[in-house]
Parts: sequence; structure tokens; C-alpha cells
Amino acid sequence: MALAWAANLQAKWEKNPSTARQLSATEKAKYAHKYATAGNVSKTCKIKIVCQEMIPACSDDTIEKLPDLHPERSLNLNLENLPMPESLNAFWDGEEGTALRYKFFSVTKVRKYFRNCQSIGATDINCWHWREHILYLFVNNDTELHQIIINYLIFPYVMGEFLPLFLPELAGGLPFAFLKKDGGLRLLLSGSIWSKCTARIKSDCT
Repeated sequence: MALAWAANLQAKWEKNPSTARQLSATEKAKYAHKYATAGNVSKTCKIKIVCQEMIPACSDDTIEKLPDLHPERSLNLNLENLPMPESLNAFWDGEEGTALRYKFFSVTKVRKYFRNCQSIGATDINCWHWREHILYLFVNNDTELHQIIINYLIFPYVMGEFLPLFLPELAGGLPFAFLKKDGGLRLLLSGSIWSKCTARIKSDCT
């Protein structure tokens, strides 16, 4: 069904190219938030807003072309200068690590991230859930819940420690393949909300 839909959409646009002005990122975010609040999920994050000008790549050779976008490289990495897990745990459990953890991975920092993040993303399957759902978990005084979220959903991305049962869900992502105007492929990967939060906080403190 996806193949037929993509083919029909491409044929339609080739026959009648759209000349309308493209919506800006701000306008998209505004409309996405409006439809999301009204409960119109499909119109928000699938076709009408996010992927309106992006055609899914569903041809027979798509899978064969994707590896060319990310060629394999040698996995013989120099690990001599990387700290061992024991030393990492000792650092974060120590005085300096504890101070850094409470400074940068505080409830205030996490709340600020979810309050300021965009409510729309081109490949974000969670879309407005960032602000509409998760933010509400941090607008009360339930400090115990806040710390549980940070300790078990956010900070594991710093340590790289995940339960094997949840490893594919937490540490992976959902790939999207779209067609470029020149005929090439554009591969996008949507990761976990918690992974993005961790990456932003780590970026801010380095």
C-alpha cells in the first residue's frame, strides 16, 4: 500500500508541480501544534504538514542503495585512551562526578529542554509529545518522579548502560528514506526523545 501511495504521489506531483510558497519552519510548527492539540495525528506528522514535500523512497532498489550512504569502516578502534567502565562508575559516584551530574542533569535543565524544544520535527515520530505530554511531568513538585526519569531514562545514555531487553527500543532509532529532487536518497533517523534530551544537555555542558 505504501508503494502504491508513493508512486501515485510522485506521479501526481510530476504532472502538476506545486508552485505554492513553502511553509516556513515556524509556520509548520504552528499548524502542527494546532492539529496535534485537536487530536488530528495523521494530518500533523505524516503528510499534510511534515512530509508534504518529501516523497518516501519505496522503489525495489531502495534497500540496496542505502548502504552506499553510510559505507562501512574499520571497527579496529584505538581504545587505549578510553576509560574503563569501572573508572567511569567511580568518577560519577565520586564528588566531582556527582557535582557535575546535579549541575547539568538537574530537573531544571531537563524541564527547560522540554519547554523550549520544537513541537515538530521532520522525522520525529513523537512530534508534539515532547511538550504536550512529557513537559507536564515536570511542572509539578514531584521531585521523586523527576529524579526517577532522569536516573533511568536519561542518564543511561551518558553511561551507555541499558537492560538488554530494552536495548533495541532505547538505543536504536526509526529510519526514514525519502527521495531527493535530484533522484538521490535522503536517509533520516529518528531517535528516542530521551536520547535527544541527553545529547542536548551534554552539548550544553561541553
